[in-house]
Amino acid sequence: MREYSTKITTEAAKDIADLRAYYEDLVDTSSAKRFQAAAYATVKKLEVFPERYPIFDEANGVRRVNMDKHKVAILYIIDNYQLEVVAVQVFHELQDPDNYREMLSERVKA
Repeated sequence: MREYSTKITTEAAKDIADLRAYYEDLVDTSSAKRFQAAAYATVKKLEVFPERYPIFDEANGVRRVNMDKHKVAILYIIDNYQLEVVAVQVFHELQDPDNYREMLSERVKA
């Protein structure tokens, strides 16, 4: 079984930071820290068999993993030549995923 490295783009890291701030405002600092740790742990678990999660955007080869205990999805691409998984976008399910599809093409090309 191949093991991949993982990377989070600057934009995806900002998405996580924005959601962390949202959790901090909505709940508390402790919950926000747990959310952020869980987001990074979710990306880390993609090191093994990243293909197990469904396609979100077939045209761009983007997959979606839902975080455990949070209504948040992390969108990522797999670079099989570099053996790398790249998280490109993070959003809460209450946000409109169609809006994120528009931004996704730009983020994947970057």
